[in-house]
Amino acid sequence: MLTVGPLLVFAALAITGSLMNNAVMEMITAYEPFGMIAAVAARMTPYILVISAFTFLYVLIPNTKVRYFPAFVGGVVAGILWESAGYVFAYFVASATKYQAVYATFGTALFFMIWLYLSWLILLVGASIAYYVQHPNIVIARARKWRFSYATFEGAVLAALVRIVRRHYANELPLTSESLSHLQQVPPEMTDQVLSVLETSQIVKRTADTPSRYLLCVPPEETQVASVVKKLREFQKIGSRRVELAADPAMELLRAKIDQGVQQALGDLSLKSLAEIAPACEPETQP
Repeated sequence: MLTVGPLLVFAALAITGSLMNNAVMEMITAYEPFGMIAAVAARMTPYILVISAFTFLYVLIPNTKVRYFPAFVGGVVAGILWESAGYVFAYFVASATKYQAVYATFGTALFFMIWLYLSWLILLVGASIAYYVQHPNIVIARARKWRFSYATFEGAVLAALVRIVRRHYANELPLTSESLSHLQQVPPEMTDQVLSVLETSQIVKRTADTPSRYLLCVPPEETQVASVVKKLREFQKIGSRRVELAADPAMELLRAKIDQGVQQALGDLSLKSLAEIAPACEPETQP
């Protein structure tokens, strides 16, 4: 009885405190605008809680760094969609009595599967919004139809390779696709193509980090720029079919003269010598 007594006293105090809180709240809400503020807060509380939960998910769950503001924007979109869909779905379930009459207990499973699908769809929509807010340049790049000439693409490949070589000699952290795109101020799609060419040509190699970083596979002091240009001209995607043109003496002579001109122009210029040329002022690399 000695142990039950304090528990009863504590329970009585808790009930009394709850009743007093309710009485105080009723007294406060009886006066405007406190009543209106309390009503708005009661309506907004579910939205705030759901938005906070989605923001928490978008910051911590992805296997990459997500900034707080993009995660919050995605959480706001997902939270509003979640609560709105919940009200609509609850109204649909309450008014769909004929489904219960036809499917009986299977109707519950049917409604559960529909809600599960909507929940995942809302979660992915919010994640997409957060991604595009954090990477607005991707939205711009996809909205435009980028076209690159071979000369532009060749220059982008060589410029990317020079930056990778400079990182190599400076003993700095290797570049990622995002940081390289920021440095060269080109669309991410072009940077991915550039790195794909260098990786397929076995000039660079990606690491297993997240995000991947790119390391040199060839010695810069022994690799001639002319040999890299030759690899670029002979580049072929893995799994693609090579098209052979009909033999023509004029075209064979032209190819030979182009190869000879490139070799004479570049000479013994190595990647190291090219990278040692002082670069112009560049924007800071993103992490």
